[in-house]
Amino acid sequence: MSVFTDLVRQGKVRYLGYSNFSAWRLVESLWASDRNHLESFVSVQPEYSLLGPTRADVEVELAPACVRFGIGMLLYSPLAGGLLTGKYRRNAALPDSVRAEENAEVRFTDNNWDIIETVIAVAQSSGQTPAQVAINWLRSNPWVSASIVGANTPDQLHATIGGLDHKLPAEALAQLDAASAFRRSRPHSRSDVRA
Repeated sequence: MSVFTDLVRQGKVRYLGYSNFSAWRLVESLWASDRNHLESFVSVQPEYSLLGPTRADVEVELAPACVRFGIGMLLYSPLAGGLLTGKYRRNAALPDSVRAEENAEVRFTDNNWDIIETVIAVAQSSGQTPAQVAINWLRSNPWVSASIVGANTPDQLHATIGGLDHKLPAEALAQLDAASAFRRSRPHSRSDVRA
């Protein structure tokens, strides 16, 4: 943290953030910064989505720590490598891409297909695209500051952020939470973590 502090004080860095640390590492770094009068992290960047492999860790450990200490959460892979965009369907041919092949090896499980199908159903009933549903579900979580959307084209970016003016109704959020509940290591509600 002392090296980071030097960089901030030299004007080479404005703010400090990190990616893929556990909650205990965040708290340890905040403690060291406070004790030694050093700059501290102001943001974290975890992978987080309806399909995120670290979702339980984020919800149970990291999000409460971030809320408690005022740390912003900038999420990456909010569309789970494209799985939550609607272009992947159970028992359908995969899109022709390297990412599709990578996803097939690791992420195509029955549980994930159930979540993807729920996202598509919510999209159809809410008049949004699946990508917009996935992003709006993230936004409904009080600890989320922003999502880093990886779009390959301007059209993809516009299509994804086009739904930001429309929130998902409570019933849709409950549907998505129920479909993805297998990822949680304990019962969860949006009120568990207060912003």
